[in-house]
Amino acid sequence: MEALRSLSKILMIPPVGILLYDLIYGWFVMARIKLRTLQEVWTAFDRSSYNAARPFIESLLTPEGANKLLGWPAPLSLAILPIGLYVVYWVSFRLSGGKKAGAYTYRSNQ
Repeated sequence: MEALRSLSKILMIPPVGILLYDLIYGWFVMARIKLRTLQEVWTAFDRSSYNAARPFIESLLTPEGANKLLGWPAPLSLAILPIGLYVVYWVSFRLSGGKKAGAYTYRSNQ
């Protein structure tokens, strides 16, 4: 279960990086703060991968759901998966007894 916690921390790096970039660039360069949508960020990185992945996203969600997801701010859209993984970790940690039961604590054989 610690893997879920570590994975959620690693997957939070891109949303935080994009948020910091948008805030710093918007504040110091553009003199206004605008968070880019996931579609804008994705097409800025690689338009061909966005065009290839768009039908897959629409097959997972409805076309309206895909438009809604791609229209949200990029940090929010990208943070959904890591937050979900952390919630799963937290619930399993609580169900196993938490710190009171000694869950997920290392015990030496000595």
